[in-house]
Amino acid sequence: MKTITIEIPLPHPGVTPNQQEHSGKRFSLNKKAREIGFCCAFAALNRADAPRWKKATASVVRYGKVARDCDRDNMICSLKHQIDGVCDAGIIENDKGLLWGEVRFDVDRDNPRVEIVIREATQ
Repeated sequence: MKTITIEIPLPHPGVTPNQQEHSGKRFSLNKKAREIGFCCAFAALNRADAPRWKKATASVVRYGKVARDCDRDNMICSLKHQIDGVCDAGIIENDKGLLWGEVRFDVDRDNPRVEIVIREATQ
């Protein structure tokens, strides 16, 4: 089974589903999030050819500066545009073939981030 680990910065609070940002600002934040997802996925490929998996599973670990009790569903929703960027980079063909697995929350005061581990699913 093939695995790719993608490290991205924490999503901007404006892309979370519970935020009520102005539509113009939200569009701008979503576009930037997609670009970040693409760049981080491209870096994770480390110059290898993009696999374009049809089906994959993803697990997520959110490392924040402080311990927080976060909502698993909101975390996945706030990564929507980064995952679109991962698709743009060619790791997975389409995010409709992505099955979400474990979502964990941890603390790393020095390096807050989100780690997404994507594994090719056997068909």
